[in-house]
Amino acid sequence: MLGIEGSTFTVDGIDRGTYGGKSLVLDGGYATRTLSAGDRQEWIFGTSMKWSADSGQRYLLSVANGGTDTTSMFIGDNSGDGSLAILGQSTIFLQTNAKYRDPNKHIDIIISCYTPDATANNRFRLWVDGEEVTSFVTRNNPSISASLAINQATRHALFTNENSPGASLAKGYASKTFLISGKSIQQGDYAITDFVYQSADTGKYVPKDISGLAESGTNSFYLDYNDDRSGTPDTTTVLYDQWNSNNWTGNSLVAGSFTSDRSVDNYATLNALSGGIDASLLGNGNLTISAPASASRCFVGNSWAKEGKHVFEGKFTSAPTVNGGIGLYDVDSTYTANNLPDSGTGVDYNPVTGSVDRVDNGSATNIGTYATYGSGDVIRYEWDCDAGTVEIFKNNVSIVSFTHSSLAGVNLTFYGYTYNASMEFINGAKGFTHTPTTGFLPLSSANLPVPDALYRKPQNFADILLYTGDGVAIGSGGNAVTGAAFTPDLTWIKNRDAADSHQWTDIVRG
Repeated sequence: MLGIEGSTFTVDGIDRGTYGGKSLVLDGGYATRTLSAGDRQEWIFGTSMKWSADSGQRYLLSVANGGTDTTSMFIGDNSGDGSLAILGQSTIFLQTNAKYRDPNKHIDIIISCYTPDATANNRFRLWVDGEEVTSFVTRNNPSISASLAINQATRHALFTNENSPGASLAKGYASKTFLISGKSIQQGDYAITDFVYQSADTGKYVPKDISGLAESGTNSFYLDYNDDRSGTPDTTTVLYDQWNSNNWTGNSLVAGSFTSDRSVDNYATLNALSGGIDASLLGNGNLTISAPASASRCFVGNSWAKEGKHVFEGKFTSAPTVNGGIGLYDVDSTYTANNLPDSGTGVDYNPVTGSVDRVDNGSATNIGTYATYGSGDVIRYEWDCDAGTVEIFKNNVSIVSFTHSSLAGVNLTFYGYTYNASMEFINGAKGFTHTPTTGFLPLSSANLPVPDALYRKPQNFADILLYTGDGVAIGSGGNAVTGAAFTPDLTWIKNRDAADSHQWTDIVRG
């Protein structure tokens, strides 16, 4: 069963969370709003992000008025290394040890601000994917009496530096962005479980729809980035608040900025972590790639399937003149930046020659020469993982259909390479250019093969436990290590209160 808007998103019972909105593709765009004077000591801010490949400073919320620590505030990745930070004009209030930089997944970020005691030690609390972050490389709490920058009567910005709009852009996919003014988790107005909940299927915290909270505090807002909502659909210039009338102004957003790629249904994009990709060439939410002059670059998807029927589209947005291709390959193929897969099994369609090749273990065999294609032509692949059949379309006209038995039951993903030209991958999160054949689905988390119930929870196979010994060996009656859902074949042990070596023990060597 596939989820529908506003429901729990499930695949045969796999609970992926609830969220009825869409996401906003950020590729140079951001939002602004001038707030009224509100509560500058107590608030909750949250958003979900799937980063693009870009590095450097990336701000989620910022206000820069007056140039002091209490009148300027920035929330996001300040160091460009994936760590999350809260800072003033000259002071880092909080910066995580952990680095959240995976461009292939959505992360849910929630920050609560309040002064609960005279020491102000818990002025800020931070949760990522429902787990509270407690390890920080820097923690400098502002004074207990300090009125902070957020909620002052001045312009605020989402996904950029308000002091320099268009700089420090948070590129990627944003969803479920909100601010609750005058309330906090520290004070007990809310619990983290009001925003996320634990999936019974995966054991992980997943998004919880918050449209029903309808907070009315000064400046409180909730953006769900839904451009096909009845009555008040979001546009590239107006992002409508779903709680009040605190709407935000879109800046440098373009048509097609709203997409179904969000945490409850994560769509395949180009894999910025693949060894065959120069990630700096990616754009548009990791859906486009531009090869430099006199050089070729390849790309590969970050999601794959070996069961069911699937579809994707690809097109050159500038005409290839030397070489190129759009294809389908198994994920075990190896890639280099300038070449076709060095090994593996798949299909490749060359735009310059019109040649369609089937590839077995890195060896290509031509199965025919068909229409060439160039800038603006849309190539669609539909493949049946179970039968090993492939059909290729050019501008919605079938070019070739054949059976490649080596593809049956193999983990397959999209692939392409381009020489001195630009390419775009169309993953279905914004729809397809041409309607796919009935039954063929995009590569997204809601459409992937259904795992056996045993394999749904990663903690059934790998886990992290904290253990405190009592000085007596476990085999002699000392404290036992408990809490794992399985008997491990490999243990990795590190003493946390002394500079001892790491210890690896496996079941084979004992």
